[in-house]
Amino acid sequence: MNKIQEFLNALRVQDWSGSEGPMRLSHKLEAADYAHAQLPANVRILIERLDSEGGVPATSSGNLPRAFVEDVFECLQMPDAWRAGIRMVNKVINEKDVSALHRARVVAHAAGFLALRKNRFQPTQKGKKLIAPDRAGDFYRELFTGYFRRFNLAYDLIYHDFPEIQATLSAILWRMDAELRDWTPVAGLAPRILLPGVLQRLRDFETQYSKSDNFLVGYVHEPLRRMGLLEVEHGDPNSSVIGQESRIKTSRLWRKFLWFDWQP
Repeated sequence: MNKIQEFLNALRVQDWSGSEGPMRLSHKLEAADYAHAQLPANVRILIERLDSEGGVPATSSGNLPRAFVEDVFECLQMPDAWRAGIRMVNKVINEKDVSALHRARVVAHAAGFLALRKNRFQPTQKGKKLIAPDRAGDFYRELFTGYFRRFNLAYDLIYHDFPEIQATLSAILWRMDAELRDWTPVAGLAPRILLPGVLQRLRDFETQYSKSDNFLVGYVHEPLRRMGLLEVEHGDPNSSVIGQESRIKTSRLWRKFLWFDWQP
């Protein structure tokens, strides 16, 4: 077995919650390091508000109640245009009308920050402890691990399910760490960061309109941007989503949070 294969095997079996292994995740971040990141900000807002209210009842469909959604809506981190658009098309606002809030809830649950007990959404002891100011680094690391290891990244995607992407994500992050230190086009990136078997699996499902690079945007690029780990330069100045004409690079937060201690 060559050194690269040994390295990839070590990445595959690594416990992201531990301190051993070739991929290292810092727990020493300050809250200011990721204040700009949408998902951590919204998860913190959600847990803090649930804690202050002593939990809230779930609706019959298992979502946050409308009054809570309305109360927290203006506090959520999202582009102003999105907030205005939601107001424009909804007479009343439910949880699933606000993707930033819905995503915060389901990812917070995967991270163990909140639970549904006796039909009430309540922050867990873990969640309440980690929103303390002196636990900012642990909060981010646990959220990252919950999002990318325990949450199903295909949850709200319309693509075919590709569990191979999430299963090999540590290897993808390793390649991104090397390839995205400067602005890089999204188009054509898949062959540079995916393992060959995973790339072929995606290519088997390509169509005229959906390419491997499109699949990666939903599974990898957008989730990393929500965590503040990717910077995006849009080809279309009116767009707020990552497209084939976009360019991306790893952020300053990436370099503070994630690194690999051995390069084969």
